[in-house]
Amino acid sequence: MKAKKKENSKVSLYLQFLLSIIVIVFIILYFIHHQNISYLEFFLGSTLFVMGYNNNKFYQRKNMTVLYYVIGMILILFSIVQFFGV
Repeated sequence: MKAKKKENSKVSLYLQFLLSIIVIVFIILYFIHHQNISYLEFFLGSTLFVMGYNNNKFYQRKNMTVLYYVIGMILILFSIVQFFGV
């Protein structure tokens, strides 16, 4: 039972790794085509949000957790506004 719980708890770490790779790809694509900024902001905000969650759950760092959550949500909101053109 405990082994299953450990595997489920590492999903967010794998998600952070996957989102970091996606952010690196979109940074490279941004230098080629400048139209991908809203996608880059969305994935960067999502990465920061997951990093905040991992800091809170695994590392118990309270100060950086709040900063990651706030910056992640701001970037996600900016990307949504740019995507819909509001």
